[in-house]
Amino acid sequence: MSFDDSDIKSEKDPSLPEGTFTYRSGISTRKYIGQFKSKDYIGDPIKHGHGKLYDPSGEVVYDGEFKDDLEHGVGEEVYDDGVYYGQFHKGKRHGYGQYNWATGDKYEGNWEEGNFSGEGEYIYLNGNTDKGKWLNHERDGHFVETFNGEPLDTHAGALVRLECNWEYGVRTGRGSAVTKRGRRIEVTFTEEGYIRKKISWGWIIGIIVVIFILYSLLF
Repeated sequence: MSFDDSDIKSEKDPSLPEGTFTYRSGISTRKYIGQFKSKDYIGDPIKHGHGKLYDPSGEVVYDGEFKDDLEHGVGEEVYDDGVYYGQFHKGKRHGYGQYNWATGDKYEGNWEEGNFSGEGEYIYLNGNTDKGKWLNHERDGHFVETFNGEPLDTHAGALVRLECNWEYGVRTGRGSAVTKRGRRIEVTFTEEGYIRKKISWGWIIGIIVVIFILYSLLF
């Protein structure tokens, strides 16, 4: 992974026993190689310390720290749609970590109970980024969005940067933006979070002039 993990890694405890175990997980068989602190009533290890967990095909699905049989500490876990490397707490992504999706997107930042929560940055395959504060997997706070890979088409023109606040996954209030041509503009948002179309003063004046002419002709 790209980020510096030196602050979150812990040293391996040499006092814990190590072993290789094969055990049933549901209808399949898994293998564990690593440290443990005891065995349960059927003889399987209670994973504790550093170890590797393998799926039935022999591929490593988790490499890292365990506590009381759950992923806890720092580790790398493989999922159907990508790979996560970072901190775990009682079996869930929790703390600081990075998730790389098979699609090429990635998220690096803080997690809570398996969700994006706290400061973090989502980086899309095309190079666009969303950086700010998340809550339960939703954007919720101040964000800076960049559209260097693919500009955002709006009523205000094609944008390459947008800075604003989000609430529960929706842009809100006022924000500032930079167009593809480098012009800085102020924007506001609809209730749905879209950039509100500005009314052209030239268009308003034109309507007033037309009304005045019609009124003069009629009266």
